[in-house]
Amino acid sequence: MYYVIQSEYAGANTHDSAGHILGDTTEMTITTTIGLKNMSKEPCTEGWLGTTNDWSSTARGEFNSLEEALGYVHSEGYTEEKEDSECDEISVWVTPESKMEKWNAGDWVLNAMGEESACKEYNITADSTDAHLEAMADKVEKEAKEDFNTLVFGTYDLFCQLRDDLEE
Repeated sequence: MYYVIQSEYAGANTHDSAGHILGDTTEMTITTTIGLKNMSKEPCTEGWLGTTNDWSSTARGEFNSLEEALGYVHSEGYTEEKEDSECDEISVWVTPESKMEKWNAGDWVLNAMGEESACKEYNITADSTDAHLEAMADKVEKEAKEDFNTLVFGTYDLFCQLRDDLEE
């Protein structure tokens, strides 16, 4: 079985010692160890576990597979930022989509570097395959998420248009 434990900062400080904003990031841990309430140590699969060192923990469910647990995390509107695998648990730092700045892909890519530079940066030529353009679109979308942005309105379509413009 897999368990999802959500941890949220509940303290008065707004930044940690590394300068990260504490209130904007939630840690979801997918583990094979059931969550325990912090006072009674009673096993818990759903509900509040307690608060320790300004971090509130909540059990978010029991799942039959890792894929189901990750599916739950995604269904709640979260996106993975960093994933580490150690022993029997996977920590996934996630940011709610609602806290990410939304960008039109054209604005994000073209305003930052222009068409010619974008074609060079992502190796877009008149002969670029759809698979290459899709891989590059995935790369750009991942880069945007690393900066707490989400691209809406077609990165792949933008790259197809850039390729088509080069064919003319």
